[in-house]
Amino acid sequence: MEQYFECLQPDKLFPDSQSGKAKVHAFLASREKPDLRLGESALAGFWPWTSGAYDDIVDFLASLPT
Repeated sequence: MEQYFECLQPDKLFPDSQSGKAKVHAFLASREKPDLRLGESALAGFWPWTSGAYDDIVDFLASLPT
């Protein structure tokens, strides 16, 4: 995925501030149901929440009042 976005950079097809969002969309496009939104994809199990990479996000969400 990084190589793909490096190829896009010379043409500045999206601002750097949108690169995270673009990468999420590229990831979602590779799934069985590519048209799901971020929240819908989370509920569908597309994101491996048990991976240590998501610990900070999971902790933050758990700290929010219900």
